[in-house]
Amino acid sequence: MTVVKDFVHEVAPVFDDRISVAGSISTEGVASNLSVDWGGIDAMTKEKVAERRKAGKITTFYVYGAPAHPNTLSYSPAVESRMLPWISAQRNLDGFLRWSYNSWTSDPFK
Repeated sequence: MTVVKDFVHEVAPVFDDRISVAGSISTEGVASNLSVDWGGIDAMTKEKVAERRKAGKITTFYVYGAPAHPNTLSYSPAVESRMLPWISAQRNLDGFLRWSYNSWTSDPFK
C-alpha cells in the first residue's frame, strides 16, 4: 500500500487524502478512509479512532463471509444486522461496511 500511496502522491497529490482501504489495521497510515476487518477491530482503539477523526480521517469496520457471527448472512439471526451499527457506535467508529454486498457469481444458485 505504501507503493500505491507514493505513486498517487507523485502523479496526483490532490488525491493523497482520498485513499480508502478495507483491510488490515496495518494500512492505518495509508488510508484516509479505513475500514478494519473484524479480526483487527480490537486493535483499533477509541484513542486511535479519535486521533484519526481529529486528522479528518474516517474509520469503520467491516464483515464479509467471516466471522460467522455477527454478520448479515442468510443464516445470521436478524438481531445481528441490528448489532453491527451498535458495535460501531460502542467503539466510537464512523460506521460499518458490508464488504462484497453486491459481489455475485454468474450463477448464484449453482
